[in-house]
Amino acid sequence: MEQLFVPGIFSFAESWSRKQLFVPGIFSFAESWSREQLFVPGIFSFAESRSREQLFVPGIFSFAESWSREQLFVPGIISFAESRSREQLFVPGIFSFAESRSRKQLFVPGIFTFSGICDIINRLDIILKGSITMQFKFSEKVAYLQASQIREILKYSADPEVISLAAGSPAPEALPAKELEELSKQILEEEPGIAFQYGVTEGYTPLRDEVKKILQKRGIFNPEYDDVVITSGAQQANELSAKVLCNEGDTLIVENPCFIGSLNAFKSYHVDLQGVTLEEDGINIAELEEKLKAGGVKLVYLIPNFQNPTGNTMSREKRKQAFDLCGKYGAVILEDNPYGDLRFAGEDIECIKEYDTEGRVIYSGTFSKILSPGIRVGYVCAHKDIIQKIVVCKQVADVHTTMWSQMLCYRFLKKYDLDEHLRKLRRVYEHKTGLMLSEIEKNFSSKITYTKPQGGLFIWCTLPEGVSTKQMIDFCTVAVRDYKVAIVPGSAFSIKDTDECRSFRLNFSTPTDEKIVRGIEILGKLSKEMFGD
Repeated sequence: MEQLFVPGIFSFAESWSRKQLFVPGIFSFAESWSREQLFVPGIFSFAESRSREQLFVPGIFSFAESWSREQLFVPGIISFAESRSREQLFVPGIFSFAESRSRKQLFVPGIFTFSGICDIINRLDIILKGSITMQFKFSEKVAYLQASQIREILKYSADPEVISLAAGSPAPEALPAKELEELSKQILEEEPGIAFQYGVTEGYTPLRDEVKKILQKRGIFNPEYDDVVITSGAQQANELSAKVLCNEGDTLIVENPCFIGSLNAFKSYHVDLQGVTLEEDGINIAELEEKLKAGGVKLVYLIPNFQNPTGNTMSREKRKQAFDLCGKYGAVILEDNPYGDLRFAGEDIECIKEYDTEGRVIYSGTFSKILSPGIRVGYVCAHKDIIQKIVVCKQVADVHTTMWSQMLCYRFLKKYDLDEHLRKLRRVYEHKTGLMLSEIEKNFSSKITYTKPQGGLFIWCTLPEGVSTKQMIDFCTVAVRDYKVAIVPGSAFSIKDTDECRSFRLNFSTPTDEKIVRGIEILGKLSKEMFGD
């Protein structure tokens, strides 16, 4: 045979005619038989030449068999004195394998039984540096967390030919790069000692005060019982809110579908994550009440404005109903509002936090969508008692948000007119949304439905009735692999892996106008090929 298999230990995938042998998952021999010295990387080296009658594996064993023997030699490990046709193998002077090659277990007489080399190594805590892949035992908090399908799709996006409609970033042209550059220079010239030093966990005081003023003006911050802490993005605000309120097994209600970043944060705390159907005007109120009635609900997580991934906005009526129901059943609302400042159509609707007179609503916001996501500055506004616990948890997580970033946000708010800046952003997003929607209408199969957001960054497209989750994922995969257009499968935002989903998410903020037109044109062609006109 040209291949040799030692059951339960390793297999040689290389033929005997090759000059290199590979033991998969353990080590490889990169040296040819013609060398006078053989090296097993990360384990040991053979300093003996082939002319010697004895080969020595330092600190392990020696082979006392001469080269005159009729034997087969696996450099540096064992020699086989039996012919390749035999079903039994003998390692001269060491041990015999009494088990046939068909058995899954090997017995080394008088020593031990091999039931798999990995098990032996784990039991003995042996690590052969550079040669064996360590089998890590992760904590229960993270063992079942998986990389999101968004990241898997984005792997294809590394191809420069791919048009990405899968991102979730602000429009590059909307970032105030020149203003931030100027302000950064001023900070480093005038206050480098503050910018480069530790700060308090609660946040840079001038920025905190400015955020409080803005939120109070909007009816969100109540100085009698609320407080504000600066966080490293709204993601941290959401994660810390769940951490301070939820024990393992507590019920946490989310919209279904839901933002993947928050889903993974919540899952890591082993809460009972339950989804409520998201409709065009927000969550299904009847479903929400049914779950609240069941008891055990600590937190209800909502993105009322231009929700990620759907782009839907929760109606005023549903906001008030959700607030009243959570008050009735003793649940806290976590209101995540990263996109609220990006409304370019329709009427402004008050935040849920504006109804709050008891401190039952936690409000999280961010500078990521209006200044820069890279500076990682967000904030959370909540009852002082909740903020106190969040501060303690944040101190453990990262001590404080980067001082330079906080100072940058503060100086921008003080120097520039925030309302005028937001008007500029809204014009950019209004144009891009309108362009993508018009191209979808022009190119997509008529069997595909889609949302028409009044702000935010996303459009949610739904494939025809009867399409399975697998078919939806296939559509997304074919789009990026074969047609070079990246989109996000909607199942990435599902609460459970078993949830059926036939939707996908498009992002209109990041791509250029040219790429929006070209990308939607290509997707339209694919949609008609797969689902008809």
